[in-house]
Amino acid sequence: MKNRIITYRQRIDALLAHPPDGTDWDAVLHEHLTQVSFFQHERLIHLIVTVTFVRSR
Repeated sequence: MKNRIITYRQRIDALLAHPPDGTDWDAVLHEHLTQVSFFQHERLIHLIVTVTFVRSR
């Protein structure tokens, strides 16, 4: 997961630093919100698993 987040961030940083002509910013924003939502969901799942595991011990 860490590699996926780092790769995504590098791609977005590169896009913002040197945006190609005709970039569809609405599509970029939509993809970004989707990715952030996915990352948040993954973190929530990890938190739930961690809390459940700790409480069961």
